[in-house]
Amino acid sequence: MFGAANDEIRITGVLYNSEVVTIDVVNVVGQVIATVNLDETSALNETISTVGFAAGVYFVRVSAKGQVASEKITILK
Repeated sequence: MFGAANDEIRITGVLYNSEVVTIDVVNVVGQVIATVNLDETSALNETISTVGFAAGVYFVRVSAKGQVASEKITILK
């Protein structure tokens, strides 16, 4: 789903039902660095710019209707 990124993180996927979705990018200390809130959707196709992020490890957390999925990414500069 994710992996290494330079200037942007691309998030794609399909949900079983239309849901309100929140996407957070979190650093290793637990600070939320970026948030995207989506109205009800069943298809994810979002891009988050990482231009202002420092190189390092982050977690992308996707939340919908009480369900949470997260994945580790590495920002390369």
